[in-house]
Amino acid sequence: MEKALFQFMTILTSLTGRWNISIFFECAVILFSLVISVLIIYYFLKETGVLYSSVISPKKESIIISKLKYLIHKLNGLTECRIFLHIILMVILSRLTIFLLGYIATVLFQNTQIGIFSSFEEIWNRWDSPHYIDVARNGYTNEGDSRFFIIYYPLYPMLIRVFSYVTSGFFSAGLLVSNISLVLACYYLYKLVLLDFDNETADKSVLFLLIHPFSFFAGIVYTESLFLMLTIICFYYMRERKWLMVGLTGFLATLTKNQGVLIFLPAVMEYIVSSALIDKIKQRKFKMIWIGLITRGIYLFIIPLGTLVYIAINRIFTGNWFMFLEYELTHWHTQFGFFPSVVKSIFANSIGISKEEPIRRISFWIPQLVSFGTVLLLILYSFNKLRVSYIAYTFVFLIISFSPTWSICGTRYAYNIFPIFIAFGLFSKNRTLFFSLMFFFTIMLAFYTVVFVRGFPVM
Repeated sequence: MEKALFQFMTILTSLTGRWNISIFFECAVILFSLVISVLIIYYFLKETGVLYSSVISPKKESIIISKLKYLIHKLNGLTECRIFLHIILMVILSRLTIFLLGYIATVLFQNTQIGIFSSFEEIWNRWDSPHYIDVARNGYTNEGDSRFFIIYYPLYPMLIRVFSYVTSGFFSAGLLVSNISLVLACYYLYKLVLLDFDNETADKSVLFLLIHPFSFFAGIVYTESLFLMLTIICFYYMRERKWLMVGLTGFLATLTKNQGVLIFLPAVMEYIVSSALIDKIKQRKFKMIWIGLITRGIYLFIIPLGTLVYIAINRIFTGNWFMFLEYELTHWHTQFGFFPSVVKSIFANSIGISKEEPIRRISFWIPQLVSFGTVLLLILYSFNKLRVSYIAYTFVFLIISFSPTWSICGTRYAYNIFPIFIAFGLFSKNRTLFFSLMFFFTIMLAFYTVVFVRGFPVM
């Protein structure tokens, strides 16, 4: 017995070595991913009626019900005005709090007297922001260090340039674009949540979007708020079955970030469900299927055209269709990798296996690890609560965002996955849990805002 126990402890000790912990973590990520993939396929097949019949005989509405719906629609116009004003107030208060905190932190740590307005650009124009402004001011080029900025997608810099004619400054134009986009992102998130849940859940979803620990990126010169706005609006139109608008907003999202093309997957899923495609196949109504594809489904293929436009831009300015990939590898030392291995390296950097400096572990390795794990858990929690298209989008977005071999922006990318805020809203039904989450988010937001304005690597 003692010999067997000794052998067991020896094996356990060898398995908990630093290198083996990383391997087990990678295996756990693969296992979780496989489970989530199977669940997504199962629930989608269930939703489309492949596993169970989804044919529901429609009921004719009475005249009274039709009139009631009309009155409700008229009242909703007034309600939406209040919601919009409420959201504007939430955005303004949250951004002013963040900006004031950044200013106070700068004054305290630098031990200097600076004006809150005159120092604003100096405080917040960091990391990628100057690159977006450079592209907005000078466009893409194939000379000097600015040639590397072709990795930034064109829509956001283009909007900055357009708004600069109003603000007479590129940085202020970027702030205007970001904050207008943030208001619209919150507004459409509220409307999207209301399609399935109550006002409380919608309000909480917006709140968690605004107090996320990395939400300060949404109010400064970064693409986060524009991308959130376009993706949320796109999903809203999916639910409204306005496929032309889905194609157009998806196209614009694809011109904002490389992850924008991922919208094509949930768009196809929503089209299949909303058009009862599986039922029509079972009933051999192939003519109706072709008519639907030609008149509605064809608009979905506008979405990936954004990627083709971006690739064409690379060809026009550099002579190489995929120059952005070359620059990612040679200048930023990253390429597309096997995401469990990438997450394993993030894990190693977070717990100190790779001997990273403490500040770098705190500023972007640990947040990435926490973000990845949190999103995975929220995905598992969301089955039977959120639509399968939302979950599929979240999962694929997570994989793509954590696949670059030099991953330093994973947390910021995870912030762009809007369904996580709906999941947080649902998860925090309990009052105590809600206030606990809100307290934690607020503290972490304050901490990482200070870390960012102090110039530490928060990306």
